[in-house]
Amino acid sequence: MKYNDIKLEDYKPHSIGYWPQFTSTSKDFDTASGFSFFKSGMDGQCLVFKIFLNNRNYPVTNIDFVGGEWSMFENEQEVLLFPYFAF
Repeated sequence: MKYNDIKLEDYKPHSIGYWPQFTSTSKDFDTASGFSFFKSGMDGQCLVFKIFLNNRNYPVTNIDFVGGEWSMFENEQEVLLFPYFAF
């Protein structure tokens, strides 16, 4: 998918969405926005989703790399979302 295939007006605050595959996210805004492919293609615009997680989700919906033990880039504060996680 290319940045010009997506219409920003389709993404509204408080709407529900999902991705059908494992998705890498970050708790750090600067890290997340750095990976946004919109940033370079749409006059500096950046699309970043703000997703709220808690430890009460059942079944488990994510893998949080607390402390970076399993991540090659500890400073990214990576969280993997399982396929079809609704946000």
